[in-house]
Amino acid sequence: MKTTEEYLAQIFKAMSEFQSRQFDNIESQDAALTELLGLPGKILSEMDEKCDTTPNYWECDCKDKYIHTQGSRYCHDCCSRESDSADARISDVVRNFMNNGNLA
Repeated sequence: MKTTEEYLAQIFKAMSEFQSRQFDNIESQDAALTELLGLPGKILSEMDEKCDTTPNYWECDCKDKYIHTQGSRYCHDCCSRESDSADARISDVVRNFMNNGNLA
């Protein structure tokens, strides 16, 4: 079984490849995303249910782009500090990357 960090590495690599592609319609985009990720949607659901977190990322109080890497100690938008914030849930890291293409 893969560790959560291995899942993240796989997903980030797949998303980088996915973002560089052009699609004609939403169906082909969805199919390509499923293929590239190699992880069906149920795995994200399972990650949600398990609430697995990673110490490599933390969540600030922003509504969007609320995932920060461990090295960034402070969010300039909402003034949250890493030391006062929870580790990020793996599924939130993945979704934030998928929606924003990068981390805050």
